[in-house]
Parts: sequence; structure tokens; C-alpha cells
Amino acid sequence: RPTASAFVELGAGYDTNINSGVRSGQVDGLPAGFVIAPGQSSEKQSDFFSTATAGLQGVLPVAPGVALYGGGMASGRFHAAGDNSVFDQTLYGLQGGVSVIEGRNLYRLGLDFTHVSVGNQAYLDLTTLVGEWQHQKDQFNRYGLSLQWSELGYKNIDTYLNRQRTQRVSSGADIRNSELTNLTANWTHTMAHRWNPVWAGAVNVGRETNQKNRPDLSRDLWGVRGSVTLEPLPRWTTGVGLSYQHSRYGREFAAGLSTRRDDYLALDLSIGYAISRNWLLKAEYQHVHQRSTIGFYSYTRDVLVAKLRYDFK
Repeated sequence: RPTASAFVELGAGYDTNINSGVRSGQVDGLPAGFVIAPGQSSEKQSDFFSTATAGLQGVLPVAPGVALYGGGMASGRFHAAGDNSVFDQTLYGLQGGVSVIEGRNLYRLGLDFTHVSVGNQAYLDLTTLVGEWQHQKDQFNRYGLSLQWSELGYKNIDTYLNRQRTQRVSSGADIRNSELTNLTANWTHTMAHRWNPVWAGAVNVGRETNQKNRPDLSRDLWGVRGSVTLEPLPRWTTGVGLSYQHSRYGREFAAGLSTRRDDYLALDLSIGYAISRNWLLKAEYQHVHQRSTIGFYSYTRDVLVAKLRYDFK
């Protein structure tokens, strides 16, 4: 029979680098004299923020082992300081597809659409076609492969060179329009232990191709992720994860400069407490460290957030 679920979630936290910006001064990897002045919008900014998220998911069986699924989500992130409202974000997403179960194998083919706004302006439309296979080897091990193709369509929005919003310019973001193909292999292992540890690992490789004849904005990428979740006490869950991704772009950043290469590393920690069957209180922390041959894209970031979630069951 059809099933459905929904949730709402509210959160509040602190972010040491809300815009993935850099410190003011000379930027490594760029010509001498290229500096970030204090007060520019690309200068590293920290702030408190609040979040709100709601989602709905449904499954409709249509034949033995075959089901249609679909859902939607809306979320927003809003910063406390008025000058930082240009970095506020809202996101709306829709998804749907078909899943097939045959023995220990699950197959899924789906289409996702995501719309992102920044500072109350439409910024990005992301359309993704995804195919997935999962195999339950035994009660402890599950393997999977997924292949996705995405189209990224950026919008030219009004942006500001300074936080005081006195120097408005067009972002020219549509030069970044691209197609992304990504292949991911994953493994999940559950251990027979009173803490119910679940280990997960994944590797991915992909290619992003710029659609505006800008090879300096195309890239090859690969990454790895490992994580573990535990239930050390009744109603309590904890988790830790580590992610790494390397990106190499297709041409030098500009004449006389090196080719851009990014190394992204993220550590995430979480703890949750199930207040009741429907209510969940959790805290999350993430540390991000990215290094790039073009210093404009090198940054560090720490985010701490507390969330309260209600699941309609």
C-alpha cells in the first residue's frame, strides 16, 4: 500500500566563514597587487544563522517489487547580521522515479530538480538524472553503484563588491553553466555489537564540462569518504565522517598563471537524542579545509549548529 512521510526542522548555529571567503590582503597565486580589501564581499565573514527545512516523501507500489517514489523539500538559511543578508540562501527541490527490487538487488532510476536562490535572487537550477544499483550481500554488508548526470544552469544576479551594497555589479554567473557526470561506488558494513556501529565508505570519480567554451572552468574530480555511526546509549546516536575531494581544471586560470587545482577536506561530527518517537534533537559540527593553487579559492570554515526535528509518522 502507499506510504508517506514528512518532517520539519528548525536550527540555529554559528559559521566562521559564511561565504567561503579569504582574508583581506594579497591573494596567493594571483599577480602582485591583486588584493582583497577590508569590507569587500569576498572577504571572509563570520555570523550566526538560523535554518528552516521541511520535506515530504511518498512511495506508491505498482507491481510486485516495483514502486514509484517522489518527494519535495524546501529549506532556508538566514544570517543574523543585516549586511550578510546577501548570503542568505533558499532551496527548493523535487524528485521522482521508479525503484525495482529483485532478490537482494535494488535498482532505481530517478530525476531530481533543485532551485537555489541567493540573497532573494534566483541563482542556480540543477537538474539531475540518476541511476543506482544496490546489492545486499548479507545481513552485514551492502554494496552499491550510482551514476548521475547533472545540468547546472546559473543565473546572472545582482551582486555587490562590498558588504555595504554601494558597488553593485552583474555576477556574470552564467559563464559557469556546465554538465557534470559522476560515478560513485559505496559499501556499508553493520557490525554485531551492542552499540550498533555502521561503517560506510565511498569513492567517486567525475567530470564537469563547461558549456560556454571555457576549459578553465571544466574539471576532472575524484573523492573518497568514510564514516561511522554508533548508538552508545538508548535514544542516543553519534557519528563521525571524513571526506576528501580533488579537482583539477582544464586550463591555466589566466594567462601566465597556473592551472587551478583544489584539495577539499571536511570533517563532520554529529550527536542526536530521540526525545520521543517523533522528536529529535541533534547537534552537528563541520570543519572544512580547502587548499588551491589559486589562493582566491583557499579557505577554512567551521560550522556548529543545533537542530530540532519533528517527523510525521
